[in-house]
Amino acid sequence: MPLLLLDDRGTLRLLGPKWESFRYRSGGSLVTSGYGAFKQEVGEAVVALFDPIRQRYEELRSDPAELERLLGVGAEKASAVSMPTLEQMYERMGFVRP
Repeated sequence: MPLLLLDDRGTLRLLGPKWESFRYRSGGSLVTSGYGAFKQEVGEAVVALFDPIRQRYEELRSDPAELERLLGVGAEKASAVSMPTLEQMYERMGFVRP
């Protein structure tokens, strides 16, 4: 998977699948190839970076029952994690528990 790196000198580096390095420095010159080629590589890297997320999104949207189940699991986890804080808030604020 391609990687985008920003080094301490402000140089954006794109490391491709074969780990070729395309470098472009803002206000400077392109080291490996022209800006158009660099821009194309960056675009492809961003698409590749988000492709697994897009695929998972499509899987979940195609199965509403599974999506609801996962949302329920997440809600239960969130409730369990937040309960101590919520209890403390009720106590300190003097609220009546629902």
